[in-house]
Amino acid sequence: MAQEDEGWIEWKGGERPVERGMRVDVRLRRRGTFKDYAASGLDWSHWDQDGAGDGDIIAYRVVKP
Repeated sequence: MAQEDEGWIEWKGGERPVERGMRVDVRLRRRGTFKDYAASGLDWSHWDQDGAGDGDIIAYRVVKP
């Protein structure tokens, strides 16, 4: 799932990939797309590496100021 179209970057879990003060749009596994969230307030880890974590971030893009 290469989601670099329209600025989306695929995410497979881990430490926050952007600076603390940045704002991002995120796509969550089976929960949809959410716009303009503070990156520091999100859980960037994956709860289940087998894809069962419904709220895992699977893609993100930085919101341009």
